[in-house]
Amino acid sequence: MLTIVFLLVWVCILGHIARPRRELPDGSYNLNNVLLMLPLILLLGLRTGYNDTHVYVSGFQDALPLSELLQRPEDLELLGNPLFYLYTSAMRTLTDNVHIYFTVSSVFVVALMISFFCRIADNDTYALTMYAYLAMGTYFFALAAMKQTIAMAILCHSVLALRDKKRIRFWVLVFIAGLFHTYA
Repeated sequence: MLTIVFLLVWVCILGHIARPRRELPDGSYNLNNVLLMLPLILLLGLRTGYNDTHVYVSGFQDALPLSELLQRPEDLELLGNPLFYLYTSAMRTLTDNVHIYFTVSSVFVVALMISFFCRIADNDTYALTMYAYLAMGTYFFALAAMKQTIAMAILCHSVLALRDKKRIRFWVLVFIAGLFHTYA
């Protein structure tokens, strides 16, 4: 519980300091945003247990090497989360360390979410947006549902594409998210 309180305080303070500056390109990171992301990434990446963590650990440990997975097209059905299993297999081929797998996933999810918040929140509401990200459980959902949060992070950027009337980019991002998690 103390970790959660620390994260909430950290995010509120750095969220206030790291507000998106309009002189920076949309969605870019300043050093304060990187500092804001570090404990969020580390908590997700270094966890040893939480809800479905054991499922992802065993899935990672049982993952086929990438070369074998690519030879078995039945394991890569379009509606069977093939991009997630390719990613897991690629990570398993590169390392035996599940925490590296979790950390790479965490960097991807947290960086995409922070980039999304930088684009949608104005300077006055950025700290509140970051607080809501944690307090509403969206961030902590990543402890339990890795492929869902990867898809969700991609979908957030599809919303930006739709807002900017970039329909092809929108559909490509929705398709990619769907390859990570079918219900995206």
